[in-house]
Amino acid sequence: EPPGDEVLTALADAIDQAHDELSRVIGDAPDFAGMGTTVTALSWEGDRVALAHVGDSRAYLLRGNLAVRLTTDHAIHHNLTRCLGAGIDRWEPDVERHETQAGDAVMLCSDGLHGNRGQYGCVDDGMIGQLWLAADGDMERFARSAYDCAMNEGGDDNCSVVVALAR
Repeated sequence: EPPGDEVLTALADAIDQAHDELSRVIGDAPDFAGMGTTVTALSWEGDRVALAHVGDSRAYLLRGNLAVRLTTDHAIHHNLTRCLGAGIDRWEPDVERHETQAGDAVMLCSDGLHGNRGQYGCVDDGMIGQLWLAADGDMERFARSAYDCAMNEGGDDNCSVVVALAR
């Protein structure tokens, strides 16, 4: 492996293990047949962030008033094309690294934030950037504002927001 790829490999291996365990649980419980989940995981490497991703949860780089999506949704019209569990074969997660700067943050969120009003975009990328700017680096305030915005826009799915500040 090239130098530094062990972090990406560790993230991918952890997702594989989670998939195997979910598949075992689903296989043992007929009521869970067809259930699955998504995952977006990160690990800091100094001024870089390593990401591994399967599904339609997302990662964003927050810089200034911009929210740059770092992940690609694995879904078509709200139907997952890749996920963990669900009695399907294992999917290779997308793995990648991104450079960060002082003052940047990375947000991980479920689709309850960015979609689910009949179409994706409950809280769009531009609004996420505006909320980050308004929060002035206060991660808790930003996460609460993003959550509240999704709920006010009619979000009816679970909504999770996690924010980590770059150093």
